[in-house]
Amino acid sequence: MNRKRTIERAHVLCLTVFVLAWLTVWGGMGVSSAQVTKVRVAYPTLGAVVLPVWTSKEAGLDRKHGVDAELILLRGGTPTIQGLLSKSFEFAILSGTSTTLANLGGADLVVVGTYHNRLNFKIIVRPEITGPKDLIGKKMGIQTFTGASVFSARVGLHNLGLNPGDVQLVAMGDNAGILAGMESKALASGSISDPHGLIAQKLGFKLLLDFGKSDLPFTNMSVIATREYVTSHEEVVTRYLKAVMEGIRHLLTYPDMAKKTLSKYARIKDPEVLDYTYRLFTPNFIPSLVLDPAGMKTVYDGLAEQRPEAKNLDPRAFLYDPIIRKIQQSGFPEELDRLYPGTRK
Repeated sequence: MNRKRTIERAHVLCLTVFVLAWLTVWGGMGVSSAQVTKVRVAYPTLGAVVLPVWTSKEAGLDRKHGVDAELILLRGGTPTIQGLLSKSFEFAILSGTSTTLANLGGADLVVVGTYHNRLNFKIIVRPEITGPKDLIGKKMGIQTFTGASVFSARVGLHNLGLNPGDVQLVAMGDNAGILAGMESKALASGSISDPHGLIAQKLGFKLLLDFGKSDLPFTNMSVIATREYVTSHEEVVTRYLKAVMEGIRHLLTYPDMAKKTLSKYARIKDPEVLDYTYRLFTPNFIPSLVLDPAGMKTVYDGLAEQRPEAKNLDPRAFLYDPIIRKIQQSGFPEELDRLYPGTRK
């Protein structure tokens, strides 16, 4: 009888332990889930400059830092800006050019972090183009009229000794559209970002100008939001910036996973193009997301011909750095140093 009671008590004890453990696990998951905030993040291109954002999502770093980022592709700066202003999403990955043009048009957007501070475009031409003067009177493809592609086209034409008015700029939506236009001979040239710059050269087109070899600072891919959202949701902004920061450290540490992510999102299957793209972009990613007024000054100077009022803007006018500064002072970069040795630049 005593033996029977002992066995019954043991069963009860095991069941109690199991139930408590079950409640603990599921209760903990419930708390964790409640702390995760859903955010929508728009990006305007399939170019490799978006790799840190894709990596953050693929590696689960967004949820690690308390946000569930839904990534939304909207080709071009204009629809991305419109969606941001209509509160269709909380964050956008855009250049300083798109941000500045939107603000000059009455918006109140701020750059809260910049992870790529270089122009990553090339001026590519058809084989029959022998020099810059051959472009006069012909059509050049750009992605849109509001982003880094048109900026690169205008600055590039100046660098080549031409005026932007000498060439007819045609918005083609994305790099693939530009390449299609060049293949059909509808376009003589294009302002193309990598990896499609390399793809264009492999198709037989010629490189006329490579901004990737320039040290010109330029506020390129940045995390932007409305000023109202940033100031009223500082904790969420902090979490997402940390996720992107760790995304850069992660892709630098695990190149094979980074290339798989690049292949998935940018739809690149050629191993040579993947290797080239990874090696080309990773040295220019900025893990700290530091904001650079000099990069914005380049933006303003480049827009001055199109929008004269840009020339007199304060380079810090559209930069919002309190959150990045707090992250830098919080010990978070040192934590990433321990997780990803040798990735701080």
